[in-house]
Amino acid sequence: MRLRKDGIGGDDKRGGNQKGKGKGAAAAVAADAAEDTPQYMSAYGWLKDLREDTECMPNTRERQLDFIEIGELYNEYKEDQLETGSTKGCIAGLKLWRGVWEGEFSDLKVREHKAVSGKNRKRSELRRLMRRTVTQNASDRALIKVVRTEFRHSCRRERGFYWEERVKPAKLPESNMTQISDGATQSDYVLPKICALAFTRNGLQMKLVASLYHGHILVIHLVMPHIIGDSNLTCHCIDSSLEEYQKVMKSKGYPGHCPANCRFQMDGVSTNWGIVTFAHLK
Repeated sequence: MRLRKDGIGGDDKRGGNQKGKGKGAAAAVAADAAEDTPQYMSAYGWLKDLREDTECMPNTRERQLDFIEIGELYNEYKEDQLETGSTKGCIAGLKLWRGVWEGEFSDLKVREHKAVSGKNRKRSELRRLMRRTVTQNASDRALIKVVRTEFRHSCRRERGFYWEERVKPAKLPESNMTQISDGATQSDYVLPKICALAFTRNGLQMKLVASLYHGHILVIHLVMPHIIGDSNLTCHCIDSSLEEYQKVMKSKGYPGHCPANCRFQMDGVSTNWGIVTFAHLK
């Protein structure tokens, strides 16, 4: 059924009806293209390098890019190819480029919502600095290449540390606890508007703050829009979620207090925000 929705028939191993406009149509174009053509290989090499700059998500096999329009990302690919000396005839078209992406790098996804901040902007800037038209000195480009490598390794070490710590609370609940808190973009969560009354006015924009205690409980806070999202809100969410965490631990037969090893992770905090939150936890 999924292949049928993508426009791929089951009677043809090469893709069946390729007139559909789903994801299968672009993949079918890539399947018909010879893999040793300059267009195919330029798209493959660029997407492979882009994939290497990403990390696996904690709960899926996906490697996500910060939100960007597909056309903008394709234009970045074309600019990179032209600046490295490729002729226009050797650059893959949009349909072939999308087909190589979907056929060879299906785990590479674009986030559905715009992220407030992320590592992809740093990766994009390092890729831009690698271009000969931006950094003309070969020694400087070699230095930037080393910086890219170190940045990539630091991201992997950070992700590896997270994966190592997040499994401990389920295995050692009496001695370990890990918590991660994060908020969602306020404009993405708006209460339904009143029919026939609110045609142009915005709905009630609630803040959504989630606190996950790995292996035990997920606490979601719905915050009224007039409440400022500062360190006070963060500390309040931590305190109230800790109360729910302690209730869950008591129901499982464990002591109600926090264990000796506690790890809190909060994304996107400013310097003062982080200091206040750290002092509150102390």
